[in-house]
Amino acid sequence: MGSSTKMKLLFVALLCISSSVFGTEWGDVGDACVDPKAKCVIRAMDDMIANRVAWDNKTAWVAIMEEFFTEDMIYDTNYNPIEDELNNSTGIETWFYQEHIPFNLAFDNVTFNQLIFASEEETATTTTYGKGRWKGDIGTIPGSEQFGAEVTMRIFDFYIMNEDKIFYNWMLLDFVELMYYAGYRVLPKSGLREGWVQAPAAMDGIPAPISRLVDPMDGPNAKNPC
Repeated sequence: MGSSTKMKLLFVALLCISSSVFGTEWGDVGDACVDPKAKCVIRAMDDMIANRVAWDNKTAWVAIMEEFFTEDMIYDTNYNPIEDELNNSTGIETWFYQEHIPFNLAFDNVTFNQLIFASEEETATTTTYGKGRWKGDIGTIPGSEQFGAEVTMRIFDFYIMNEDKIFYNWMLLDFVELMYYAGYRVLPKSGLREGWVQAPAAMDGIPAPISRLVDPMDGPNAKNPC
C-alpha cells in the first residue's frame, strides 16, 4: 500500500471519528456565531453535552466544561432527599458527580430536541425534550424497574453569564413526567394528550426564535409591558 493511499485512509478514519464524537452541531458556534453572546456559549456547551463527549471521563469532561463555565459556577436543579444526588451544587466537578453522572446512569444515550432558545447577551433560557430508555434510577424514581422502556422527559434551563462564561445554570427536569414513565401516575389523567411535546407552532425556527430575526425592541417591551 502506497503512502498516498495510507494518508487517504487516515484522513477518512479521522473524519469518521470526528463525526461519531461531535455529531451535528446545533447551529452557529465559535467565531462563526452571530447570535447573542449567551446563546453562542450555551449552544457550544450543549453540543458537548448532547453528543456525550467524554461523558464518563471526569478529567476530560471538567476540562471541556471549563471552556464554558466559571470556576465558581452554580448549578441548581431538582430537590432530592438523597443529599449527594441532584439538588444544588457549586463548581464543575461537584456538578459532574451530583447531576451529570446520575443522569447518564439513569438513561441510555438520550437524544435531545431543543424547542425554544431565547437569549440576550447576559441571560438565556431553553426548553428541550429528551427521548431515551430507562436503565437506572434517578433521585428516588426507580427507573431500573422499567429497564429498556422508552422515556420522554421535559427539561427547562435558565442561564446567567459572567463575562464570556456561564456563571449560573438552573436546570429543571419534569419529575412528574419521569414518574409517569416509571409507572407512577401521581396526578389525575389529563384531558389533553399525554406524553406529547409540541414544537413551536409559529414559523420562527426550531429552536425558536432565530435571534438575528427578532425585533430588538421585543425584549425591552416585554420587560416593560405597561
